[in-house]
Amino acid sequence: MEARRLGSAIGIPRLLVKNDGLLPTGSLKDRVMSVGVSRAREIRAKTVATPSTGNAAAALAAYAAAAGLGCIVFVPEGTAPAKMVQAQACGARVIAVRGPFDSAARLAQQAVATFGWYSTLSDNPYRNDGMKSYGYEIWEQLGEVPDWMIHPEASGGAVAGAWKAFGEMRDLGWVRQGPRMAAAQAEAAAALVRAWEDGREDVEALRPGPTVAESIRVGRPRLGWQALRALRESGGAAVAVTDEEILESRRLLATHEGIFAEPSGAVSLAAARRLRRDGTIREGHLVVAVVTGHGLKQPGASATPPAPLIEPTLAALERALKES
Repeated sequence: MEARRLGSAIGIPRLLVKNDGLLPTGSLKDRVMSVGVSRAREIRAKTVATPSTGNAAAALAAYAAAAGLGCIVFVPEGTAPAKMVQAQACGARVIAVRGPFDSAARLAQQAVATFGWYSTLSDNPYRNDGMKSYGYEIWEQLGEVPDWMIHPEASGGAVAGAWKAFGEMRDLGWVRQGPRMAAAQAEAAAALVRAWEDGREDVEALRPGPTVAESIRVGRPRLGWQALRALRESGGAAVAVTDEEILESRRLLATHEGIFAEPSGAVSLAAARRLRRDGTIREGHLVVAVVTGHGLKQPGASATPPAPLIEPTLAALERALKES
């Protein structure tokens, strides 16, 4: 969608927002889990499993339910209750694991190997190809290739997958070139950005700190090398933003375009604002910022005042309006 009011406010008049909060389970993970579960069903697997910061768990649970498969998901302690409830409502067994996401990921790998479940971890190539849908959708919807595509990143798979799609379209002769890709991360979990700034070809794991962007709080991006290659080949960028920038961008999305995003989903806009301020994004550039999840995934991420409770009279209403 065109984000004219927001784009004007932040100096990017040709800003577009791709809102994955509107996908069936409310996040980008529908793209990968629909493909992963389709492959599991094709090979007649009985149970699918994944580690998750919450959104992948909800998506896998939903698609497994539709396919009639068992589902086990592993989440780190402190995962937003709304995401766990969503997965449980679809029949998944949700296992909370002490420690950060990487602890849940290690246990999931061990469990898959031990119990023979079908893995939909981020190293599943069928699952990962679901991210190619970004490239094809953007080209089909716009009729042109944007100058920039900016995506919040945890594993590196979204940037890598979208870039792969544009590469396929180049090979087919449909487009001449792809967009410049940008990976956006929270400062507290910016392993991919650090590797980019250091000029490395792969990512070194780090222990993520606390951040409001819990969906991308990952210390070891498993597809980091693929994302770094996409950034290099596209002439792109990797940007780490603060929690303050994330929450302000989340507020701007809501107040200017009516898009309620979870904090991780607003990281792309925070990165776009940073890239515009430093001149990397120019005023005439066509920019697609991906919002990866709905705000109801993590509704308590920013404090809002309670609604006033008043008597049903105009006088009480006038007092409340003056006080607010």
